[in-house]
Amino acid sequence: MADGHVTTGMAFLAAFLGLILPGLALGRLLPNRVPGLVRFSTAPILSFGIIYMVGLGAQSLKLPVIPAVLACLGAILAAWLAVELRRVIFLGLTLGGHLKRLLAALRAQPVSKLASLAVLGVGIVVALTLWHRFQSSFVVPPGWDAMHHGYFTRQILEFDTLDTSVVLSPTPGEADGTTSFYPLAYNLFIAVLQTVSSSNVSTLMTATTTLVAGLFLPLGMFALARRLSPAQPLVAGFASLASSLPIYLYWVLESGRTNAVLGLALVPAVVILVISGGWNPRWRDLPVAALAVIGITGLHTSELPMAAAVAFIVMSVAAVQKRTWLGMLRWGRWACAMTSAAILPLLFLEPGLIGSASQRSEIFVDVAAHTIPIQNALFSALTAGSDLSAALGSGGGAFDPGPWVWAFLVLGGCILTVRDRWSKFFGVSVAYGFFVLLIVGLQTGRLGFLSVLTVPWYQDPGRLWWTLTILGAIPAAVAIAAIAGLCGTAVSTAQNRRMRSRAPEEFQERRNRSVSTLAPIVSATVGILLVLGLALPPVAAASASVNANKGPVRADSVAAFEYLRDNLDSVDRVFDDMRVDGALWMYNDYAVEPLFGNSPYVGAEPDSWLDRLWLRENLERIGEDDCVEGLLKEYSVTHVYYGERFMSDAYHRISLDFLKSDSHFTEVFSQDQVHIFRINLTPGSPNCGSPTVPASRDAF
Repeated sequence: MADGHVTTGMAFLAAFLGLILPGLALGRLLPNRVPGLVRFSTAPILSFGIIYMVGLGAQSLKLPVIPAVLACLGAILAAWLAVELRRVIFLGLTLGGHLKRLLAALRAQPVSKLASLAVLGVGIVVALTLWHRFQSSFVVPPGWDAMHHGYFTRQILEFDTLDTSVVLSPTPGEADGTTSFYPLAYNLFIAVLQTVSSSNVSTLMTATTTLVAGLFLPLGMFALARRLSPAQPLVAGFASLASSLPIYLYWVLESGRTNAVLGLALVPAVVILVISGGWNPRWRDLPVAALAVIGITGLHTSELPMAAAVAFIVMSVAAVQKRTWLGMLRWGRWACAMTSAAILPLLFLEPGLIGSASQRSEIFVDVAAHTIPIQNALFSALTAGSDLSAALGSGGGAFDPGPWVWAFLVLGGCILTVRDRWSKFFGVSVAYGFFVLLIVGLQTGRLGFLSVLTVPWYQDPGRLWWTLTILGAIPAAVAIAAIAGLCGTAVSTAQNRRMRSRAPEEFQERRNRSVSTLAPIVSATVGILLVLGLALPPVAAASASVNANKGPVRADSVAAFEYLRDNLDSVDRVFDDMRVDGALWMYNDYAVEPLFGNSPYVGAEPDSWLDRLWLRENLERIGEDDCVEGLLKEYSVTHVYYGERFMSDAYHRISLDFLKSDSHFTEVFSQDQVHIFRINLTPGSPNCGSPTVPASRDAF
């Protein structure tokens, strides 16, 4: 158990250093004006941008991508250390001096800013706790997509390339796929970490998700709110807390979309860098903003239009409020330059990006199936999809924060429209309203030609809900700050009334001190308790539900994977029931090759894939049809893996009773609900013609 904790700790340390060091180092080396907090909160998206660009460059030059990335990162870190060493030697800067200046700066801050930092600290602790609690019961990340992200990472490790015909290959350990665009920044990042740390791919994926969503999302939301309105520090603190509130962000992991969680969590960082350069454009800020755009594109392409839309709306609202159209024109010029600096290199290094955009425009969800009454669509959008009673199938027994989220968002929107002190947050609320209108219009079938705006999300309301989990944080924070502020004012007023019998001079001095210290502290405390009461209860229920429905891999599966790793030859393969029981993790974490890899697009599959599908459908005819044994020998299949747990919307096509009763199979491993059978093949080469491949799409 202790060894397991040490291994997990090393994975988290490797993920943390990998997320912050490249971005921090490059941010210090480039001549930009990013302040310290923003630099730290935006470091992960810059790190992803660096790694992705270097990987694509190495791939275009036919170089091994992992050594190229490590060499580039080493050069960046060495240059950064040299610069910092020069600062220490020539400028006399020391760690002790930095700490003294930091402490002096903190003492000089007003209580409201210190209270906001305390709320930020609580927000980070809450978010890390929630994400750790949500994922702690999973041996590996849940869901199909997580399995395939682990598979892509293993293919990168095995072949040292970003060629999608290799990485997305249907055959583990081979390169028989078709070339198409897929954002692989996340997978390359995990592959680099695995090379350096030797931790399991699954553990590194969990660590990265926890750190980005639990640490850098609250930091990014805090930094964004501070950038929008420095005069409202408590709103920034509550925004960091509220970012962990919408349960739907946790629900994204049900299907295993870990890269979508990372992309959503880093949207605030991208928006900060884009609007910071736009408000006061300086071309030296251009590389950092462009690199952030490249990073979000390489993580999850749906978040690029989200970040662009939010930045555009925020800047447009600011221009209207200030009546400075010239400033808007300057920002437009900046945006065009930044887009060119980001997209043109990507198109040069990854020409398939254009083809991917055209393919996405052809993949639509049936919009008619989402035609529902407008009031239901509006409530669904405003609650950010957090109706847990329906989502968890609990029949109303689970705590549902949906109505509370709706109430906070409506209250926050009303406050933003009537109070000037919070007007600088109005742009984010308009962006939130824009996406709400997209969802409502899509669900009610009233978007018309504007439905083209939802193409980046496949015209799927569920994917658009994800955006609201991020955009709703600041409007909710405004409402929380208003409620908490009223409580703080009430407490300070009550204290002042108790002091009226004192001397006027003493009363005035103590009253001023009370108002400046007690009100922010009470406000911060009330806001923290309010958010904790809403955020904590649903997480355990969601974790248990996802674990039961989408987490078939447990300790018995890991023991089976280790048995296969220790007892199979390097050329042997394992017969698995594709996309059913998590068997693909035997390859992702232990390099044991199953029969099936990544599911190809229908019509783009190799002939061997159809043969393997036929083999899975006809395994029970072993001994009757020579083609069964012929294909088992052709693909070097020596064992069968069977897990009794499987995904909720999947089903086994292999029968456990058949495996136990047929003489061609001998059970060699059994633990809890996982079984491994050795296949007893007849010596010699069977006489087999061409097997009849399945024609139904259901076989995929």
